Amino acid sequence: MNCMDLQELEIIIGENGETRIRVRGVRGPECKEVTRELEEQLGDLQEQQFTGEYYETCREKERERLQREKTGERK
Repeated sequence: MNCMDLQELEIIIGENGETRIRVRGVRGPECKEVTRELEEQLGDLQEQQFTGEYYETCREKERERLQREKTGERK
């Protein structure tokens, strides 16, 4: 079962050169794999913060989808 939505990366480069990467649409630790190559190219990782999606599982995602289907709700 594939539980991923559309994957989206937002890359923000600040005036001081600090770069932030935000990942959306990827549940669990797979987000680290999505950004791995980019992080390697950027160099030293100063800080890593995880969103709520990081802590969600595929089962939770599937449960949400089934609930939306049951209620006729669209995402």
